[in-house]
Amino acid sequence: MKATIVVILCILALVLAALFVWRLLDHKADRAEFERLLVLQPIDPPIFTKSLVADQPDPARRYFEFVIHEGTPLYTVARIEMAGMFGLGNNDEPNYMAVSAQQILAAPEGFIWKMSAGTGLKAISGSDSARWTRFWLAGLVPVARAGGTPDHTLSGFARYVSEAVFWTPAALLPRPGVEWDALDANTARVTMVQNCKTQSVDVTVDADLPLGCCPRYVEQSVRSWHQRRVAARHGRRRVIRSLPMSFRRLALAVLLIGAMPSVSLAQSAEGAPSQLFLELNSIRDVGGACRLTFLARNETGVAIDKAVFETVIFDTSGGVVSLSLFDFRDLPADRPRVRQFELPAMACDTVGQALINGSSSCIVDGAESGVCHEALSLGSRLAIELLG
Repeated sequence: MKATIVVILCILALVLAALFVWRLLDHKADRAEFERLLVLQPIDPPIFTKSLVADQPDPARRYFEFVIHEGTPLYTVARIEMAGMFGLGNNDEPNYMAVSAQQILAAPEGFIWKMSAGTGLKAISGSDSARWTRFWLAGLVPVARAGGTPDHTLSGFARYVSEAVFWTPAALLPRPGVEWDALDANTARVTMVQNCKTQSVDVTVDADLPLGCCPRYVEQSVRSWHQRRVAARHGRRRVIRSLPMSFRRLALAVLLIGAMPSVSLAQSAEGAPSQLFLELNSIRDVGGACRLTFLARNETGVAIDKAVFETVIFDTSGGVVSLSLFDFRDLPADRPRVRQFELPAMACDTVGQALINGSSSCIVDGAESGVCHEALSLGSRLAIELLG
């Protein structure tokens, strides 16, 4: 009996040791990818001037003149650090845990995103890149591993090219392998090609201002590798999420099943709940006003023609500062939209909280609908809470 117990303990020790070494190898691969991408940053980059984009399609020119100030060094690699709360529950019980992450974005060469959240047996950690997707539970149990396939490579390429529109616009300046084409007066398509990989991103600038003025918001739509394949087969256009995000959701579903069985969100990406997600993405002081930037993702399965929300702004002491209607305009199904709103005569450091007080108008197929209220899900990337 004692001999059996000793054998079992030895086997368990060997398994744990093997998992530990496996995890260390993942960390080593993460470090190597971070270093590979960081050295791509130009040491003495050129300076941006408007002449660099003077011959580009007008919406592309306006985009660059808005996102890159004259005289800015053209760094093409971004190191992004993130910290906040990660929810694995629902609106009533979000089950938040602290999360921190780092990302290196170096289009067209690659990206890596490495995160850790929670503690103890519920800790989640791992990384996502153009080469792999790897997530672990408690640092010892692999729950999702993917990569090394053409589909994964192409979907990763789609992700970091689209993210470059926001984080590293210098990487999208016209050059061999990067071309801009006008789709209409306010929309341009950038196409990046590298090593037989091709990705296009449509960028729309605000039509409300005269040509030559800075746009108040930028919209972006990504035509993924899978969408192009679907379009070729069915003769229609459809935007879907890239594969790494699907695997990340699958990893979270596995964690929910294994570590948090009481949470009702254990499901695959394909079975994700219908929601209209509004995220307070950033704030910025602009010309004596505080500009709020929201990211909207309509995952309800229906196109929303018009969405207007009654929004309350509180100051840092909890007092109500304003109550106004935020018009998010049209929100197409399965396509992200960025919307910006300004709080006149208010500094951003005095904003304490924002409250979505309800849906003032929600038009679907020409008629009022309850979907904007019923499917509403809220989040914030900032210390400022978005309540509802």
